[in-house]
Amino acid sequence: MFDRVKFKTNAKAQLKGRFKIPLLASLTIALINLVLSITSTLLQDTEFVATAFSVFQIIATAILNYSFVFLCLKVAKTNTELSYSDFSDGFSLIKPAICGSLWNSLFLGLWSLVFIFPAIIIACIVIGLTVAKTLTNTAFLPAGESFSEIYNWVITLFTNYFAFMVLIILLLIASVIFIMIKALQYSQMPVIIAENKKISVRKAMRLSIELTKDNKGNLFLLGFSFIGWFLLALVPVVIIAIIMEFFNSDELSSLFTMITANISIATIMPYIETSYINAYLNLKESAINLGKLKQEDFE
Repeated sequence: MFDRVKFKTNAKAQLKGRFKIPLLASLTIALINLVLSITSTLLQDTEFVATAFSVFQIIATAILNYSFVFLCLKVAKTNTELSYSDFSDGFSLIKPAICGSLWNSLFLGLWSLVFIFPAIIIACIVIGLTVAKTLTNTAFLPAGESFSEIYNWVITLFTNYFAFMVLIILLLIASVIFIMIKALQYSQMPVIIAENKKISVRKAMRLSIELTKDNKGNLFLLGFSFIGWFLLALVPVVIIAIIMEFFNSDELSSLFTMITANISIATIMPYIETSYINAYLNLKESAINLGKLKQEDFE
């Protein structure tokens, strides 16, 4: 049974007395990400260097995220005392982290084309019909009321600004929902890889898809249940932003706001990540008990 309240309650119990190391790890990630973001901004004037640094930033972020998952996995699975090396040991996931992140991004990018290609094709058809009609000054389509009605409906739709915007918004909403579903399908990949770094990313993706089958809605609601914590984390950000308004310095205000946001969100990430890992362990146990998967599949 997927019990998100239980996962969150267990996460609090698992972190009790052991919160220091996950917090330090989370703050380390926040600090590094902050430095990377500032550096990326400073390098924007040099296109080649900026591009190369962006690639490095993506790789570094993937390694840090997987290392944090590695640490929180130990929090959820053991009662032993933690050390900072439990986080740094996760850096051994360099290759799996990079491959897993790239594989995930590749598939999400390919799935996004599901909505892009139809839009391009429809636009090309409409433009072609419009040009043909303009050149021939005829209906262009074969005789018949049904064809004319369809043609006129399409032309009206794409020449009406409001209707066109509604169609674009609907496509955008559908695209976001579809990508969210796919992202939820692949969401267990980091934990699976962190649990066994020798597993292939393709196998990790297949296992993630199987684990999240019929549970994508539950995982979404689990994530949504943390919205109160994120709003609470934004309180110091708003306070700092208001205070910095008195200094009349946009750059200084942006810097301090960014620092506060990173630190504030970092303080709640151990709790959130551990809750997600508890959910993963539950999904894994259920799949094995129901005979959908075997323990050997995760090795």
